[in-house]
Amino acid sequence: MSAKPDFSIVVASYNEGTQLLATMTAVAASLAQEDRVEMIVVDDCSTDGSAQHAAALSQELAGAGLDIKVLRTPGRSGTARAKNAGLRIATAPIAVLLDAHAFPAHGALGRLVAAVRDDADLVVAGPTVVTLPAPKADVRLSVSGRCSTLLILKSTD
Repeated sequence: MSAKPDFSIVVASYNEGTQLLATMTAVAASLAQEDRVEMIVVDDCSTDGSAQHAAALSQELAGAGLDIKVLRTPGRSGTARAKNAGLRIATAPIAVLLDAHAFPAHGALGRLVAAVRDDADLVVAGPTVVTLPAPKADVRLSVSGRCSTLLILKSTD
């Protein structure tokens, strides 16, 4: 990737080899048209070979224009610290944090990128409930997938 990415997607994993590979593939499919995104996979000292499998898959997915870095922590540190390790090496101004068992709906992350570029006032992804006064918000897009929801709101003011 020649230009600095707009988004860094940090995926944390601990002994979730098969699910991690499925998440990486789902992320790549979700960003098929997006070439200014980096994915950082943080393996939290797994014992199941997750880091090696992720590194191998990253070579295959690199052809899709997605810059993928695989980082292995020196010892088990927990999900929050693993994500923070990924954030420390992220180069984009905006980060999306995922767990290795999160499967974004096809195209959902691409729509997230587009919404932020379109100056959305609020972008929420995940099992989250947001309550806003009806006259203040216009629901622009709602996408549901396995374990993921994307809600993009644009102020009507």
